[in-house]
Amino acid sequence: MRSLGILIMTGGIILLLYAIVFIDTTVWSGYGYLNNIGLMSQRQNYIIIACAAFLIGLILFITPFFIAKNEDISEFKKCPQCAEQVRKEAKICRFCNYAFTDEELKETKMEIEQNELDKMNISYEERDKLMDEYGIKFNYVTGRYRYKGFKHRKFKEVLKYAKEQESKI
Repeated sequence: MRSLGILIMTGGIILLLYAIVFIDTTVWSGYGYLNNIGLMSQRQNYIIIACAAFLIGLILFITPFFIAKNEDISEFKKCPQCAEQVRKEAKICRFCNYAFTDEELKETKMEIEQNELDKMNISYEERDKLMDEYGIKFNYVTGRYRYKGFKHRKFKEVLKYAKEQESKI
């Protein structure tokens, strides 16, 4: 969107320069140069279109800065080396290439899991009961729940799938 804005702004500036520099509004008559109303109107139209294109391009360029991102701050963690915000699932910081330790990754997965359980309003014990009841497994290496070949990071999705499958039987 920003690149399209830059392209439209550039086109507007070029059109404005063309209208000001190359469109001559005077014509020769027997008594000297006179302003031609038709050419003046044409130049005015080019200038208006150029300004409108520039403003539209500027709006397209600036808009992404003001759009609220749907990313929750709880989805990020702070890199201990460069202090930049990176996604919680990240194994390597994209800014400084810091490799998170297995302990940090396991702690992060537990935080993600706890946030998910908090959203569902269930405790670890209730989750474990549901996992036993439906035969849902959790892979600590990949951080995914599994139910008969269906894999997902969110317990809620796997539980919903498991309930659908059980209701079909």
